[in-house]
Amino acid sequence: MLRRINLVPKIPASAWLQRLLPLLLAVGLLLTAAVLYGENWRLSSQAAVLAADISQLETGARQAEALQAAVQQYSGQVEAARKRAAELDQQVRRVAEPVAEKPAFSAVLAEISQAMPPSIRCNRITVRQDGGTIEGLAIQYRELPQLVNELRRNPRFSSLTLMGIERGGERLDGPFSFTIIFKLTDSQE
Repeated sequence: MLRRINLVPKIPASAWLQRLLPLLLAVGLLLTAAVLYGENWRLSSQAAVLAADISQLETGARQAEALQAAVQQYSGQVEAARKRAAELDQQVRRVAEPVAEKPAFSAVLAEISQAMPPSIRCNRITVRQDGGTIEGLAIQYRELPQLVNELRRNPRFSSLTLMGIERGGERLDGPFSFTIIFKLTDSQE
C-alpha cells in the first residue's frame, strides 16, 4: 500500500501560536473594551440618576432651611405675642383688682336718687367703704322722714340717722338743711 508521505514541513506549535496570539490579543482587547464601555455606560447612567437625586435633595434642603427660618421667625413672633398677652393680662388684672375690691358706689348713688323726693335737693353725697353721708336742702320737712324710711327699706343701707336739721331763714316753712348718716351692708338685691 502506498502510503502518502507529506514532505512539506509542518509548522511548529509555537509558530502557530505566534500567529494566533495577536488575533487572540486583539479579540481580548475588544472584549475588555466592550466590557469597560458597558460598565462606563452603566456607571454614567447611575451617576445621572444620582445627580438628579442630589439636585432634588439639595432643593429639598434649601426648602427645609427656608421653612426652618420661617418656623424660627414665627416662633419668635408667637413668643413675642405670648409676652405681649402676658403683659396685657397683667394690666387687665391690675386694672380689674381695684374695681373688684371697690364697692359699686354708683349703684349706691342710683338708689339714693331713686328714693329722693323731687322737693329735696342734695348738696353733697359722700360714700365711703362702710357708709356715708347725705347733705342737702328740703323744702318741706315732712319729706325728710319719707326719704329716711325709703332708704331703710333698701337692704343696702343700715343704721340711718337723720341729723343736723336746721331751718334756713326766719320763715317757718323755709328750706331745711339736713344731714343723713348711713352705713352700707354687703347685701345687694
